[in-house]
Amino acid sequence: MKRPMIYWVILFVLGEVLGHQFTISQLVYMIAAIAVLFIAIAVFYQIRRNSSRRRILRNHTWVWWSGIVFLLLGCVCITGVKNKIAVCKALENQEVLLEGRIVKCTKTDYNVQYIARVTVGKQYHISVLADTTETNLIPGDEVQIKGRVTAFNQATNPGEYDEETYQYAKGIFLKIEEAAICKKEISLFSVSGILYQIRARMVNVYQQEFSAQYASLAGAMVLGDKAGLDNDMKELYQKNGIAHLIAISGLHIAMIGGTLYHILRKMLGSYGLSAAAGAAFIILYGVMTGLSGATLRAIIMLLAVMGADVCGRRYDGISAIALALLVMLVNNPYQLREAGFLLSFGAILGITWLLPVWNMFFKKLPRWLDGLGVSICVQIMTLPITLWFFYEIPVWGIFLNLIVVPLMSVLLVFLILCGTAGVVHLHTGQVLALPAKWIFELYEWLCRYSEQLPCHRICLGRPTAIFIILYYGILMLFVMLQYTKKPCWLNILMKKSKWKRASLLCYVFVTAGLFVMQSVSAKLKICVLDVGQGDGIYIETPEHVHILIDGGSSTRRQLGKYVLENAVKYHGTARLHYVFVTHSDSDHYSGVSELLQDGNIVVDNLVLPAITNPDEAYLELVRRARENGIHIFRMQAGDSIQLGKMQLVCLNPQKEAYEDKNTGSLVILASYKDFDMLFTGDMDEEVEQRLLEEHVLENMHIELLKVAHHGSATASSEAFLKQLRPETAVISVAETNQYGHPAKAVMERLNRFCKKIYLTKDCGAVTIDTNGRQYFIESFLPVKKTE
Repeated sequence: MKRPMIYWVILFVLGEVLGHQFTISQLVYMIAAIAVLFIAIAVFYQIRRNSSRRRILRNHTWVWWSGIVFLLLGCVCITGVKNKIAVCKALENQEVLLEGRIVKCTKTDYNVQYIARVTVGKQYHISVLADTTETNLIPGDEVQIKGRVTAFNQATNPGEYDEETYQYAKGIFLKIEEAAICKKEISLFSVSGILYQIRARMVNVYQQEFSAQYASLAGAMVLGDKAGLDNDMKELYQKNGIAHLIAISGLHIAMIGGTLYHILRKMLGSYGLSAAAGAAFIILYGVMTGLSGATLRAIIMLLAVMGADVCGRRYDGISAIALALLVMLVNNPYQLREAGFLLSFGAILGITWLLPVWNMFFKKLPRWLDGLGVSICVQIMTLPITLWFFYEIPVWGIFLNLIVVPLMSVLLVFLILCGTAGVVHLHTGQVLALPAKWIFELYEWLCRYSEQLPCHRICLGRPTAIFIILYYGILMLFVMLQYTKKPCWLNILMKKSKWKRASLLCYVFVTAGLFVMQSVSAKLKICVLDVGQGDGIYIETPEHVHILIDGGSSTRRQLGKYVLENAVKYHGTARLHYVFVTHSDSDHYSGVSELLQDGNIVVDNLVLPAITNPDEAYLELVRRARENGIHIFRMQAGDSIQLGKMQLVCLNPQKEAYEDKNTGSLVILASYKDFDMLFTGDMDEEVEQRLLEEHVLENMHIELLKVAHHGSATASSEAFLKQLRPETAVISVAETNQYGHPAKAVMERLNRFCKKIYLTKDCGAVTIDTNGRQYFIESFLPVKKTE
């Protein structure tokens, strides 16, 4: 076998997947079955008369059988992590006293975060995240940490940041807020402590010699210090596809470690000594910068390069990538869920695996366009990963990287010289900082200019798992065709060179068709978001008309940025054709107001209730909409909007003044073929009574009811529910709220008339897919049984 490391890594990952999905007893049976399969294959080949096959089997027997070891290793690693998580989960909301050693320190504007390696249950060594006001600790210090264990926040909406998954991927399984350091022993000599102090001094130099924005960028690029990273600059780099510059990546390691290794090799004339010195330096640099996923991957691959030189062997990039992947997953299997980890490996695979194919097709391109091939290959390889985590792609980022990546080497040289020289002599550091400032300013100007170009970003939403499998399957098939030496049956019809070009065209058309299939849908999608105490409902029609009905919360801050915007992009758009605000209570419009102000989501039309006594909040929404050129419509009872095969009919309000804003709420009946859903806003019993008296609800069958006013006792009367008899009810409500929502009496009535009830506080966002005849409901979190 040419590259056994790839085979081992695949089986290790398979073991992790099996270990995550099944119990120990189930795994034993599965592994036994796999072992039997291996034996059967071996016997099959042994009884064959073809001596060449027996020779192949005999030469690689140890490789094939060692695969079972790696499969078992994957199961063991993920099982060990699952046991650690279970122990940590059992400690949630409990006061604990833990002993351990500080491994990392991050200072923010509000507090200090320490990551400590502690012992839990006398058998598990676990990393804990501790927030405290203690500022005198450095990595290497022995401490006692006392405090209450807090659960990591989980995502409850599509596209929302999941703190638990992020921290698990970082290897952190415990969190203690407002921790008290009860005891500490200062380490007299600690390598990590010395490195931390060097890092702190260089950060201080950057803060003195650059503006606050550029200092934070310099600290992130050279030292991995992202605690003080300016949010505006971070967002600017992310939107333009150059966010990889603000992380310690393979470029940093290759430039620093690779350059040092080659210099030492020429000076010392010894591969062994040069490799030892270079390896020691690059490992220490990695520890100083926090040893993130991309950093560790680059260090392992650089060590593989040095090891190949020392041993006189040829370096194989694919095997080195597989080795780095194996080492990192053994350390923490949950890294497979982290965006940075996957993007790092995807990028290096694009350069190592796809770039040679690019060079086959474009041999005659000028040398100055070499970077274009690298950028395109990286984008092709990481496209599904980017869409999975960020839902959109920066189109001009491919060309922007042609400028910023080559300049990055120059920028790093000046930043490193500036930081080291500034520690000794501040004025020398100031002189060296000038070129770095100019490059930072150029980066910022390029990003601002790129944002003004048409089609700056294309939002495609999160792809399905089937799409990702097909995408990489098609890509793998295409690459394998380029490396094949024997002509296939297609060569009978055309020359091999023409066949290669034809395969490229086929790949482009098939991949484009895959994207078209991903975007085509014949269903109506409704997503009732978990916004805490408030309302927020996203709708996508089969004709790809995107609608938001309300978007506000009284319990969640920055709802527009962290929930609404991400949820909309998750579903594949950065444009809302219609935004309905049922009434001007903040728990129904606060996030909408943010969207209108930020401009990251384009809004075409704003629909408001047609009342004659608008309050200040109502008028403020109108003002912001007009400033952004958004059309404003006011709906009253009897108005309707036809959107393809879906019709929205307004049942309330009538055009008059309302003392209570809830009485003037928009009430909208959405109809799509045989499926009907009623959006009620915060309507009260007075509105319900009017609708009953005017026979508006007569002979109406509702499949889905968005329960009015978060389940308040002022709505959802028995007569109203008896008339509608909805099959399913959804209540948007926070876990803790001062109003006691949902009311016990309302829940009792709903249980009598509805087959199913979903509460966003229990099951997160609720998504309804319907073809107009049948409908399917899926909750973001496992459904909890309601009383």
